[in-house]
Amino acid sequence: MSIRLLVFRLTVSSSYAENVEYEAEGDDFDTVQWWLADDEAWRVRTYAVDQDIHVHQVPQALAEDVARQNTEKHYADVLGEMHVFDLTGVDDAAGIARLVAQLGGNFEPARNGRFGFWNPTGATYRSQTQPE
Repeated sequence: MSIRLLVFRLTVSSSYAENVEYEAEGDDFDTVQWWLADDEAWRVRTYAVDQDIHVHQVPQALAEDVARQNTEKHYADVLGEMHVFDLTGVDDAAGIARLVAQLGGNFEPARNGRFGFWNPTGATYRSQTQPE
């Protein structure tokens, strides 16, 4: 099975609940991430101010270029670095963590075991708000 993790670092640190956005400093930044597998895709949006996370399962597999275009369309004015990790053949969270270690932080597997996300600071991210 082919799996890719796309990590887009944003140049802002924000709170969805408070509807505020600041210029990112150090490791305090938001992310948009895509977990792209052969049979499914997940979009993960992290908010650094309050460690909020929004996870959205895409109803079908998604091509990498479509995920990139979607991210560029919605976040063009705050896009920073982008990293792509090919996770094909890596079958455990520890192996994935070793691959993403170059970014620092932690790899966080989802409770359902179907995807994961990169956590830049090791903070405890949890869903706190519902996107409108």
